[in-house]
Amino acid sequence: LLLTRAFFRMAGGVPVIAEVEGQPAGGGMLAVSGQEAALFAGSVHPAFRGRRLQPALIDWRLRLAQKRGCRWATVETVPDSISARNVEQSGFRLAYHAALWRKPPSSIAGNRTQMV
Repeated sequence: LLLTRAFFRMAGGVPVIAEVEGQPAGGGMLAVSGQEAALFAGSVHPAFRGRRLQPALIDWRLRLAQKRGCRWATVETVPDSISARNVEQSGFRLAYHAALWRKPPSSIAGNRTQMV
């Protein structure tokens, strides 16, 4: 919830909400900085999936970014996911793969490195 509040207060950030019959069904964020746009935090409530809301949210944010003078747009997705398919169908092309590293909380305490 705190992260969501931070998104709504972000300079250059535009929160977008999709409704179906007056009910919030999905949303996402658009961040604009100069000529660059970033689409992130896109999500559709499970009860409303399969209605092409995510592509509509992507396209709406891209049109708004273009109106604000953006020449480039970026988005991150999980590889081979429905989201990846939707952004590719919206015209995005893969720029690179990134590795995400994590350490389970239970192994942090067993770390031999001393923290000073």
